[in-house]
Amino acid sequence: MSAVAAIHASRGLGRWAVSLTIMFTKASPIHLLLLLTCFAVCSNAATEQLPKFGKLPDLGRNWKVRESGTNGSSSRGFSWMVFTNSQNGDLMSFAAHKYGDGVLPKVSRVPWSSSAGEIFPAGYPVWAGERPRVAVNWLRNDMVELVGHNPAWMKNIPKEALQYSIVFQDELKPGTNRLAHGYALALGEFAVFVQHTSTKPITADDAQGLAIQLISIHAKPEAGQK
Repeated sequence: MSAVAAIHASRGLGRWAVSLTIMFTKASPIHLLLLLTCFAVCSNAATEQLPKFGKLPDLGRNWKVRESGTNGSSSRGFSWMVFTNSQNGDLMSFAAHKYGDGVLPKVSRVPWSSSAGEIFPAGYPVWAGERPRVAVNWLRNDMVELVGHNPAWMKNIPKEALQYSIVFQDELKPGTNRLAHGYALALGEFAVFVQHTSTKPITADDAQGLAIQLISIHAKPEAGQK
């Protein structure tokens, strides 16, 4: 009696795939070991879920969850999740703010810039008990258009976004600066923020790519969009 086991796992960021096909005529310990190994790989490929909001893009194996949390109720309030890069110590921070059931936020430059400058000081969530005390130095905060793509609808999805860059200066450790690039989006009932923070010079590319993926995952095409 023959059996074929085919298991496929895919990851969003980097778009790599693991595929294993095992053909055998009877069950054996080595076959079971290989299957269990593959199942472990598949489970590691699962993406993180931001509480209240939903699926986040897959950052890749070097990014580990540092902390996450929520406040408010199920119908309103913030949720957040911060990742640390195990290779370079960079922080990737996500937050979603729900204003209330049925309330659809619209991104705008001035009030959303205030939130962007406050929620992740030096990359850490403002709600955390221990975080640096920093001065905020703005480099830019302007409105841009990002374009996601929904394969199921076969449509591009343009979205307005706040694009911002900040230098955080640690007030207790003079000379300790962190550069942050981030994007803020209105996705359904949520105001969503993604911010990449580093002690080294970085570009906005990673944060922008994740913002586009968030659009692709969560935004729905509007009437007339191609």
